[in-house]
Amino acid sequence: MFKHIYRLLFRFLLPLLFAATYLLVLQYFQEAKQNTLDEYANNLQREYTIIVNEYSNMADLVIHNAIETKDVLNIMAEARESTGADKDVLRSKLLTLLTPLYTDLTHYNFRQLHFHEPDNKSFFRFHKPEKYGDDLTGIRESVEYVNKTGKRISGFEEGRIFNGYRNVYPLSLNRVHLGSVELSISMSSVIARLQESFKIESQFILLRSVVDDKVFQSERSNYREWPVDPAFVLDRNISENCLFVKHISDRETRKIREILAQKDSGNTPFSREIFYDSRRMVLTFLPIKNFSDTTVAYILAIEDDRKLENLRKSFLIITAAMFMLMVFALSFLFYSIKVNRKIEAMLIYDTLTGALSRKEIFSRLHSEHYRSRRYGSPLSLCMIDIDHFKRINDNYGHQTGDKILCELSELIRSRIRNSDHFGRYGGEEFLLLLPNTEGERAYEFMEALRKNIEEHPFSGERHITVSMGIAAAGNSDDDTNTLIKQADENLYSAKRAGRNLVILSGGVY
Repeated sequence: MFKHIYRLLFRFLLPLLFAATYLLVLQYFQEAKQNTLDEYANNLQREYTIIVNEYSNMADLVIHNAIETKDVLNIMAEARESTGADKDVLRSKLLTLLTPLYTDLTHYNFRQLHFHEPDNKSFFRFHKPEKYGDDLTGIRESVEYVNKTGKRISGFEEGRIFNGYRNVYPLSLNRVHLGSVELSISMSSVIARLQESFKIESQFILLRSVVDDKVFQSERSNYREWPVDPAFVLDRNISENCLFVKHISDRETRKIREILAQKDSGNTPFSREIFYDSRRMVLTFLPIKNFSDTTVAYILAIEDDRKLENLRKSFLIITAAMFMLMVFALSFLFYSIKVNRKIEAMLIYDTLTGALSRKEIFSRLHSEHYRSRRYGSPLSLCMIDIDHFKRINDNYGHQTGDKILCELSELIRSRIRNSDHFGRYGGEEFLLLLPNTEGERAYEFMEALRKNIEEHPFSGERHITVSMGIAAAGNSDDDTNTLIKQADENLYSAKRAGRNLVILSGGVY
């Protein structure tokens, strides 16, 4: 009897159980594979958002501090009422006034500084001074929107010369709308940041039809045909990589064309597996939409297929032993959590210095300022900038500059309280937030810190100095932007006064 039972078990029940388990594992594998592909797509979307938000924040500061000035607004006010040669004179004034700023902006990967008249005509392009006066109505939806509503707008948009991620702002004086101004970055800068910050090999492709419809005939040399699919073109600045063309087969090329030709491919980010240099890789498509919510371009990212390769190995192992499946699932879960924690840490901390990131220090500033206003507790904001830092980079190299930034960050963090918040503002500038600290106490602490820094031997027994500006929250009408502006003004007062100084509102203490 037992013999028949064992025979039945081995002949029918075990194969049936194995087949059922195999099918369940196969279903699990397919679902896990899709989830992993979705994770690649979501990560690329998140990383793209981080980068463009950083540039938008920087653009806000430039516009508010360097463009919305009396001199610039007076020029635009005169242009509003002028014609012909008078406008040319005003363009020359604007060029003279803002060329140093534009030169600095190009060092931070900003490509376009473009002023527009209220009727959407181009007033002055710093990236193409000889091109002006053309009507952007029907060409530049962002410009039309800002001139019509008087509201700021950001996003990707095609243009008459270049495409880019644009930040467009209204300009007004005495409640009179003067036109608009945009500060834009090229997508090549975004691609470079993806490759630098997240180690993702990327490419940006733009629909050829967009170039044909909107770009000046004389400027179409800024683009070249994408070898993989002639329906798209590459920006000249990033076309030398020609991503894929030397690495994929004709079959994979046809597959990419078919994917891009699908009508629903432009709605959300998605990922696919391809063979790249005979290796399995993950190709992620990030649709880039313009202000009309129309997909006009893609960012393509090629990444290692490690996660999916692990899933394939686990599938083979799990068909032999369910226990191995559990082990792998736990390992994969741990790996995913570790990756997510790493990404979260990158959002909170500056990857070079270990200080709080720009986004995080701003978030804490808002929180502490709210607490200060609610409970009437003092609050001081300190802006710190290394004196002559460019000379350090020029004379000793950027690696030495990076070491000094790290050592300075470590020195400051070792001397502040647990309740204080220290973050990197950008470049060689830092913010130090001192809750429950009045202005004079903040000054005393920062002055002592300044002396510590001056006396501290940095890499290679070098000595540096810093300039500091302090803003103390006291007026109930103050907001965080006011604090930042005041601290920034005091910082630059310290610079103008000879550097290596601490300035609190009201003068040098």
